[in-house]
Amino acid sequence: MSLIYRLCFSLLFLGSFSAAQAQKQFNPEDSSQVTFTTVLPLVFYTPETSLGLGAAAIRNFYPGRDSANRPSQLQLGGAYTFRNQLLAYFSYQLFLRSNRTEIFGELGYYDYLYFYYGIGNATRQESEETYLVRFPRVRLSVLEQIVPKLRAGLSFKFDNYELYQRAEQGLLDSNEPTGFMGGNVATLGTVLRYDTRDDVNLSLNGWLVTLNLEQNLRFLGSPYRFRRALLDVVRYQSLGGDQTVALNFYTGTMSGEIPFQELLFIGGPKKGRGTIEGRFRDQNLVLWQAAYRFPLFWRLRGSVFASTGRVAATYGDLWSGQYHFNYGLGLRFLLNEAERVQLRCDIGLGGDQLGFYFTVNDAF
Repeated sequence: MSLIYRLCFSLLFLGSFSAAQAQKQFNPEDSSQVTFTTVLPLVFYTPETSLGLGAAAIRNFYPGRDSANRPSQLQLGGAYTFRNQLLAYFSYQLFLRSNRTEIFGELGYYDYLYFYYGIGNATRQESEETYLVRFPRVRLSVLEQIVPKLRAGLSFKFDNYELYQRAEQGLLDSNEPTGFMGGNVATLGTVLRYDTRDDVNLSLNGWLVTLNLEQNLRFLGSPYRFRRALLDVVRYQSLGGDQTVALNFYTGTMSGEIPFQELLFIGGPKKGRGTIEGRFRDQNLVLWQAAYRFPLFWRLRGSVFASTGRVAATYGDLWSGQYHFNYGLGLRFLLNEAERVQLRCDIGLGGDQLGFYFTVNDAF
């Protein structure tokens, strides 16, 4: 535990130095200085990656120098982990035309080790095995305002999975789930988003509701054909004094020929912290999350959180049986007070082992 805290606080110190340099140059009221940029060395640890080293750059800006827009953000990063994983990504979220247009997505390349326990809500810890996969990633969503606070648009997702190492005579070999040989996944979808948040980086009040309907089609080069529907509802309720309660309801359902990598899952840095990503996966999922977020001192903020959820083969089976409960606490460091960009350091418990997460901005 002491190692985790030392890593976390060393990163917060590095972040404070970089942010202090950038803060001197940032003034959203000055049209000649409407950018905020910081570059951070990264040292991180999660159950999925072990120890990792890398660097990341974050840039907040106003496209077209239009201060009526919400701030747009670009992230560029790369890392190498002690599990011989390589991560390189460029993510973006742009608000244009006085917030009437929103464009967001990611370009990335990953050479990654994943855990596999089988499929279902009752997989066993002793079934754990790992597999290695390489894939480029493309994510693009373009939304246009229908009425104030409500946008609709299209999304495109592409991954080209190459599974190049797995356990001999393990679960993947013996069960041969759909997708165990790899292949392209390419989906087209529609997105509907209702957004009344007071701030995109550190929300204290408002709603964020997103509905995704996606279809994976063979003519896009994929050997699979499946459909996916996702509903993500987040409510932020201010308690005054820069305190807030955040509530999240997340659910989804899938049908068709689904590669196991695309199944809905619990775990990881956003959906059930304290459980290894993919520990429980299936065609249907329901998850509730809650967090209480509060100021501490200087630029430090705190968070306590909890979640519960399950996966199932049919949507009706989600509402009975065993639910998986996680809880934890975390620190936040404001890299930029004006734009409220945060570094996040969380410790999650409740799964088979401790989960430690370090990244940018809150889980939901």
